[in-house]
Amino acid sequence: MTALARQRAEPLAIEDLDVPIPAGFQLDSGDSLPDTHIRLRFFGARGAPLVLALGGISAGRDVCGPSGWWSDTILGHGAVDFQRFTLVGLDFAPTADAKLRICPRDQARLILSALDALDVRALHGFVGASYGGLVGIALAALAPERVERLCVISAAHRQSAQALAWRGVQQRVFAYASEKGEPEAGLALARQLAMITYRTGDEFDARFGAGIDGEGHGEIDRYLEARGRAYAAPPRRWFSLSESIDRANVDPHT
Repeated sequence: MTALARQRAEPLAIEDLDVPIPAGFQLDSGDSLPDTHIRLRFFGARGAPLVLALGGISAGRDVCGPSGWWSDTILGHGAVDFQRFTLVGLDFAPTADAKLRICPRDQARLILSALDALDVRALHGFVGASYGGLVGIALAALAPERVERLCVISAAHRQSAQALAWRGVQQRVFAYASEKGEPEAGLALARQLAMITYRTGDEFDARFGAGIDGEGHGEIDRYLEARGRAYAAPPRRWFSLSESIDRANVDPHT
């Protein structure tokens, strides 16, 4: 039996741990964080070198559990050797449905606080995709000695004007719907808009084609509406994390 086959066959140890946030912790903006703990989840035997994996703003600490957002990559394709490493995921702050001004550097400071509490000198590796990549860049800039290896996927040191424009429209759609008492509907529309930016025009043409039916809907409309309905997130928390992406700004020369 190969190492990958053996890893797939063996049950994966999963452990949750809530690490207290130090008293008086404040965000860089001056806002207070309502959270009292950093919510971690460990995969594999404790005591091995730690690899932290963070995804986009809709991802959480369930990296490769039964409904994990990266289960196929990690378990199906053996991206992590659990004989040698412990994988860690976390829930981004705020975990409550709160609207506040938080940035990737704040998330990095919380990670450092958790590492201190766990008496971990440095992460063996940090893999961050999308918002998780922004947090990884911020952590490496803030405390490079605490991250031995950094893998950043689909993230940059700052946001382009076009990225800010797309997200700005999302946020204004959400704000308008919230003023009308329908934040969930606003979030669904914002998600539909986001899905358009994740695919190319050629892919949409190949998958859905052109044309509309007698009611004025195309196959692409049905797809986007379904993705919007399927996106479940606390609305104010989503807004806070969406704006947090816009606040990413690290000088790559420092």
